[in-house]
Amino acid sequence: MENQNKLIQKRRIIKYFIYAAIELIDEGGLSNVTIRKIADKAGYNSATIYNYFENLDHLLLYVAINNLNEYIDALPSYIKYAKNSKEIYIGVWHSFIDYALLKPDLYYKLFISDLKGNVNSYFDEYYKLFPIDIKKYPDVIRSMLKSSNILDRNKILMDDCIKEGLVSEENGKIIHDLSVSIFESTMIRINNGALTTGKAKDRFLNYLDLFFKEFGND
Repeated sequence: MENQNKLIQKRRIIKYFIYAAIELIDEGGLSNVTIRKIADKAGYNSATIYNYFENLDHLLLYVAINNLNEYIDALPSYIKYAKNSKEIYIGVWHSFIDYALLKPDLYYKLFISDLKGNVNSYFDEYYKLFPIDIKKYPDVIRSMLKSSNILDRNKILMDDCIKEGLVSEENGKIIHDLSVSIFESTMIRINNGALTTGKAKDRFLNYLDLFFKEFGND
């Protein structure tokens, strides 16, 4: 019982820090976030944060994963009517880009920028503390959600398209590379102000459609 109470307390305090960081991001973007500001907003001193996180990047990754869970929760509605692996592939990307554009700073931090520390171990830590139920998802989605690397996630989805004969292995690799590259360039351009979020979604989805028309077996 004592260990369980400690775990509950740990989860509660970590959530305080996550929500404090989210408020700061909403107020002024990622550049507005510091350990001291997070601690002040959460009602703790800075030293307390270091009892739970190695550094600011570690905490921000938890914030990003917390936001990523909104996308995961929405996934079933995006692939509900998918008739094949190609439609699942596009549906997952559709959901992903929708939620990435709501918090482009966080998704850039999580999937594009270099984080200090072992990202995979941080993912494992987070989901041990805050497990999610992935039993409701198809096998391919469950496999995808277990990976923290966008290349691995996308490859899992594309491999299903290849197995289903919707695209050749060679062309599947091309679509895989192009999809990730366009996502990365989209987030970089949003991050440096060269592209607005309003135009980014249609641009990205149009590219996905073009890739399958050009390289798919339809």
